[in-house]
Amino acid sequence: MTRTFTAEGPAYTQLLAGLAVLVLTIFGSALWLARVLSSWSRKIALLEDALGKGNSGLADLPTLPPTGGELDRLVDALNNMGKRLARERQRAAAAERLAAIGRLSAGLAHPSRRRGERTASARHLGRSRAAARRPDGDRSG
Repeated sequence: MTRTFTAEGPAYTQLLAGLAVLVLTIFGSALWLARVLSSWSRKIALLEDALGKGNSGLADLPTLPPTGGELDRLVDALNNMGKRLARERQRAAAAERLAAIGRLSAGLAHPSRRRGERTASARHLGRSRAAARRPDGDRSG
């Protein structure tokens, strides 16, 4: 039995070539992934800046610029939500104004209605007393 050195021959050369392709594929995938993550990181930073630059006095969402990539659906959804939020705030403010007008008109109408009720009650009480004073008990008025 003789020993053969395994670092020789066509099988060893094919094994080394396969390992080299595998290592190159792994490094290429890592570089591609780093590029994609870097691109997304820049786009997310732009979105964060745009959201942070919104008027701090207003609670509405700012309109975000498109990123030119995969995040555009998210940007569109945020922009649409900001528009809906602004519309609903306007509707709520209008409803609050109408409620204030209703409270004001109810406050103005309430004393006059109570005055009318007091007048009717006083007339009814006066008739009752007048009828009670009559000796014949006639309450016809």
